[in-house]
Amino acid sequence: MQPIAAPTTMKKIFLALALVSLVFSVACGSNGIGGLIGTGHYSNASLTGSYVYQITGYEFGSTGSPVQYQESGIFTANGHGVITGGSDDFAEETSGGVGSTPDTGTYSIGSDGTGTVTLTFPGAEGSISLDVTLVSTSKLYMIEADNANATGVAEAQSSTTLPTAATSFIFKEHSFSATHDFSSVGQLTLATDGTVTGSDDVDREGLVNGGGGTTNPLALTGSSLFNAPDSTGRGTATLTDSTGTIDFIYYIVNSSNLRLMVSDAGVVGAGRAEAQTGQPFTTDPLSGNSFAFGSRADDANAGPGAVNTVGSISASSGAISGGLLDTAVDGVNAYASVPINTGGTYTAVAANGRTVLGFTTLAPLSSTVQQVFWMVNPSRAFFLTTSDSSDITKIEDGTADEQQGTFTNSSLNGQYAFSMDGYDNNAQVFVDRVGWIQWKGNGNLTWNEAVNNSGGISSSGGLSGTYTVGTNGRTTASVSNLSYNDNDIVFYLVSGSNAYILENDAGVEINGAMSQQQ
Repeated sequence: MQPIAAPTTMKKIFLALALVSLVFSVACGSNGIGGLIGTGHYSNASLTGSYVYQITGYEFGSTGSPVQYQESGIFTANGHGVITGGSDDFAEETSGGVGSTPDTGTYSIGSDGTGTVTLTFPGAEGSISLDVTLVSTSKLYMIEADNANATGVAEAQSSTTLPTAATSFIFKEHSFSATHDFSSVGQLTLATDGTVTGSDDVDREGLVNGGGGTTNPLALTGSSLFNAPDSTGRGTATLTDSTGTIDFIYYIVNSSNLRLMVSDAGVVGAGRAEAQTGQPFTTDPLSGNSFAFGSRADDANAGPGAVNTVGSISASSGAISGGLLDTAVDGVNAYASVPINTGGTYTAVAANGRTVLGFTTLAPLSSTVQQVFWMVNPSRAFFLTTSDSSDITKIEDGTADEQQGTFTNSSLNGQYAFSMDGYDNNAQVFVDRVGWIQWKGNGNLTWNEAVNNSGGISSSGGLSGTYTVGTNGRTTASVSNLSYNDNDIVFYLVSGSNAYILENDAGVEINGAMSQQQ
C-alpha cells in the first residue's frame, strides 16, 4: 500500500513553544536532561549523518482519551545542532492510513550524551520534541517530551540499498487495531528482485497459525514483496500468509538491519528484521547456554502492553534446565523470581533456526508455556508465545540474547543509557523515561532521567540507589524517589554492557532496556 495524504493529527499542532525553547537551548549550549551532568565525551558533533528512528506511544485528544500511534522516519543531522532534512511517517488507530511529511529541525547534545531533538514539519503539522540519551554515535534512546507519550530508538544509517545477494532475515512485528491484536515472528528470504519466500508463526488474538498450532509455521506466499527503496532507504513491502496480508513501510538502517512500520489503515504496528547468520543450524545453539529475554504482551483483560516480562532461561540437549522470570500483569499483579521448572523440552533447531520450547513455571504462576524461537544467529532469537495457561488471551513477542559470563556487582561499572515505558495504574498515567544510570561496581548507583507522565514533563537528577547482582544476571535495584518498593527495578543482564529492565510493582506495566555508553 502506498502512503496516503497526511491525516490531521492531534499531537503536532500544539507544539510551537517547544521549538522556541529548543532553539534557545541550542544557542546557549546544553547540559543535557535530568538536572545532573554525567560523564562522557559527547557533543552536537556526535550526531552526524542520517538516522532511522521509530517511536510508539499514545496521544491525547480533546477528551483526554489516549489514542495509540506509531511514528517512524529518517532524519539527517549536520553535526552542529541542525536537522537538515528527512521524512516522517505517522499513523494512529483512528486514521485512514499513513501520513508522510518531510522534516527538518534542531538538536542539542550534552557531554553526558543526554539532550533534545525537535523535528519540525511543514505548515500546520507543527513539530515533535524528544528527550534523548546516546548509547553511542550510532544509537540513541528517545522519548517524546510534549503532549504525547512515546518511546523509541534511532540508529545511524550506513546504507540506503537492499542487500545485493539473496539474504535471509528474521523478523518480528506487533500491531494493534480496533478489531484485533496481532503478532508474527518468522524468517523471510529476500531475493535481489524483491520477491520474498519464507515462513512465520502468527498469533491473532489467541488463534495461533490460523488455528493450526505450532507444529508447522505458515508459508509466506508468492505475493510477498519488497519494492525497491527510494534514495533515502525508505520503501514499501507486503507480507502475506494464510491468515492475511500486512502492508509495511520499511527503512534500511544497514544491510543487516531493517525497521518496519505497518501501513494498513486503522492499524498501529511496528517491527524489525535482522539478517540471519549461522544457518543452516547444524549445531544446537541453545544447548549449554542461558538466554536473557524481555517481552511485552497485549491481553483481553487490560489491553495493549498489559503484560511485561523479563527473565532468563537455560537449555541443554533438548531439555529446559531451568531459569527465572519476573512479570508484571495487567496493571494489577507483580511476580518476582518465578522459577522456570526443569523438565521442559525444545525441538531440534531446524536448519532455518526455528525451534519450539515447552516449559512450566512454578508457583505463584504455575503455568504451562509454549514459545517459538527463531534464531537470528546462534546467540540471539526473536520469539512468539503461542500459549500460556496463566493468560490464554495474551499476544506476546520478545527478544532473547545469550548471556555472557558469570555476574557480580562489579559487572556493572560505568555509565549506561536506558529507556523505559508503559503505564502506572496506581497513578493513572502513561510513563516514559530516558536517561542514564551510573553503576559504581560496589552496589551503589546514581540515576538521572527525564520523565513524561501522560504529557507532563519532569526530570529527576542525581537519584541515589543500591543494587545487587545475582550470579545468573538477575539484578535488583532500589532508587530513591522512584521505587515503590525495595528492589523493585529488575534487570536481567545479557552481559556487563546490556540488560532488559522491568519495574516489577503491583499496578505497574513498565519495561525497557539498558546499554553501556560507548
